[in-house]
Amino acid sequence: MAQQGECSDAIKAVDDLAQPVPDLAFTRDGLEPFLQSARFTYLIGNVYKSCKVPDKALSSFKQAAEKSSFGDEAWAWKASQQLPDFDHGSAKQKLQSILERVKKSDSSDSPGGWWFYNVGMLDACSGNIQQAAREFREALLSPDILMTYHLTRLAMSGNNP
Repeated sequence: MAQQGECSDAIKAVDDLAQPVPDLAFTRDGLEPFLQSARFTYLIGNVYKSCKVPDKALSSFKQAAEKSSFGDEAWAWKASQQLPDFDHGSAKQKLQSILERVKKSDSSDSPGGWWFYNVGMLDACSGNIQQAAREFREALLSPDILMTYHLTRLAMSGNNP
């Protein structure tokens, strides 16, 4: 909606995301992990930015940039780029360090699709496009959990804002 210029509807939708929807039980107690993720917070920031609500956009980007769990790292990186004090050099170093740590600390003998998707996102953010493509392919060849197939297809098509 924000991309179509329908900002009042987009902002209302974003502001009401956490509100339970009658007849959709998962909206009462199942959305919180998604709503608190760096990905969601970053995407919400983009809605506010597109709709020229800079204070809310900045707040969302700051919140997303502070996330540091494995599934949040790439989105935290993207959000940090929207902050006024963004230092590309040090942020790129931090991203490389995270990527190296994640690849070294794989705790399973055979990582799953979620791992490959997130490492692919980190590689894509680092500019390692060919490596990211290999990891995205592995994500699609692994069992689908946590919407891995959908998110991987978005990443591969360039539809990740």
